[in-house]
Amino acid sequence: MVIPEDSTLIENKIFFNHTYFRDFKLYMGTSVYDYYTWIRLQECLSMILISNTDIQIIIDQHWHGSKVSFYKKFSVNQPFSPLDFQNPNLFKE
Repeated sequence: MVIPEDSTLIENKIFFNHTYFRDFKLYMGTSVYDYYTWIRLQECLSMILISNTDIQIIIDQHWHGSKVSFYKKFSVNQPFSPLDFQNPNLFKE
């Protein structure tokens, strides 16, 4: 994976309790956009890449006994929903 030069890399230091959803608050502010986005996850948040144009989120978790990594990219000007993370078809080996 190529990390854009203008991105801020946040490495995995946050683990969520698997018994219920917890709120994780991601603040994204640029010269053009300035807003709060809430992500509700019960997975392990592996990495967040933030640039002026997009947000990339990588999640590692166990799915049906095997570890999978989930990668999704969002445009900054198109806010995403926590429901994006609840569809198992989005996960891939």
